[in-house]
Amino acid sequence: MRNLGLISGQMQLEISERVSSIKQTLAANSDEKAKGAVKKFIPTSQHVYGVRLPLLNQIAKDHREGGFEL
Repeated sequence: MRNLGLISGQMQLEISERVSSIKQTLAANSDEKAKGAVKKFIPTSQHVYGVRLPLLNQIAKDHREGGFEL
């Protein structure tokens, strides 16, 4: 049973690293014009990266592998 805890911990670390990588990619590709458009349509949104859809689709494809579906 202890091995399951270790495996689960390793998976959580991998997922955490993947999420961190995705957030960094989103922040690096942020576009102020796109961010303004999102805030215009969804004024209550608290955090917006402002990444254009074609690039967002590419980021999703790049991170599709990893044990869970996006």
